[in-house]
Amino acid sequence: MKITFLGTTCTQPTPSRNHSGILIEIDGDAILLDCGEGIQRQLRVAKKRITKIKHICVSHWHGDHCLGLPGLLSSMASDQISHKVQIYGPEKSKLFLSHMLQGFYSHGVCEHDCSEHEQGTLFKSRMYSVSAHKLVHSVPSIGFKITVYKQRKIIKDLLESKRVPTTLWGKLQQGETVKFDGKMYRPEQYTVQDDPLILCYIADTIMGDHLYTFCEDADIIISESTFLHEHVEKAKEVYHMTSQQAAMVAHHVNAKRLILTHPSLRYKNTKRLLEEAQVIFPNTMFAEDFTEVNIE
Repeated sequence: MKITFLGTTCTQPTPSRNHSGILIEIDGDAILLDCGEGIQRQLRVAKKRITKIKHICVSHWHGDHCLGLPGLLSSMASDQISHKVQIYGPEKSKLFLSHMLQGFYSHGVCEHDCSEHEQGTLFKSRMYSVSAHKLVHSVPSIGFKITVYKQRKIIKDLLESKRVPTTLWGKLQQGETVKFDGKMYRPEQYTVQDDPLILCYIADTIMGDHLYTFCEDADIIISESTFLHEHVEKAKEVYHMTSQQAAMVAHHVNAKRLILTHPSLRYKNTKRLLEEAQVIFPNTMFAEDFTEVNIE
């Protein structure tokens, strides 16, 4: 899995930070988490093919997380993509997207579907699944959990003792039940599988117990961290988090890595935000535009 940060700022773009957008590449698929203004340019700068994006997950409909959608969908149409793009978001997503696409002259946008969610699985493949989790923000907002399943390992000695042909082992390894010599062989009996890798994306939200539930099994947390904790009352007022709060979540759920993003424009750099988080959760980094993280 590769994570590419395409935009990492809050509210307004800066000379070094674009509006929100994160590209997840996994199992041959490309998933876009949020699509702020300018994201299609960021994709090209990062040398990512927009035609590979199949799923766009919009956390909420504040402009810094969604205004890049019309341009991206128009460019996808120009590039004549061969698949339908699936767009997922919270309540009123269909209404807001419809209004956006009616607001300008266009030669057309790519074929797409838009669905609304609060909780539950959005889509899945043999190798991973993506689910939505309700957040608490000034507008309807959801976070996204990506669960990557580890490849099953064959229990070779057991299969050999049962004389199961090696031609069937691959199906067991892919999680399929196979039939041999009149008997059924189930993958949970003849393979072992390590715990999945779980990535949680905390988009704009206020601090609360809902985050501990959302990130309970997370290995990697990507979190908004708009404010320093000295501005915690301001964070609460505008339904955002501090870097210290994000670190508290990561520490509480025993995550392996925390990646911060979405700093307020009031800070000239992210040094203090990062240091504040690292006091509580040392394995923290602050994403810049075009930061890439490879997960084995």
